[in-house]
Amino acid sequence: MINKYPVRVTKAGIPYLEMAEELAILKDFMIIDLNLTNIEEYTDKIDEVLHSGSSQEISGSTTLLKIDKNRTIVYNFAIDQECMLKTEELKEILKSYLKHSMGGE
Repeated sequence: MINKYPVRVTKAGIPYLEMAEELAILKDFMIIDLNLTNIEEYTDKIDEVLHSGSSQEISGSTTLLKIDKNRTIVYNFAIDQECMLKTEELKEILKSYLKHSMGGE
């Protein structure tokens, strides 16, 4: 599933996943708010929602994630826009991002 998002590395050496324009807000979240020290907090919330079915919210500097069992809304405060994707897909994207951030393939 995740292979549809090719991994690119910025000149600063930061990996990110190229995504469709409708998921550009998710890319902003990954570049600005996500890092190796907080990614577990996000994945733990996702796992908690997937296990319990109870919705959760988590926010970063520029984005708010509204996580439901079936879908997650990523809202960007700065530009007042949001995108939506399946929660399982977001989990796979974050796992792939972590893998590439740690030097994996």
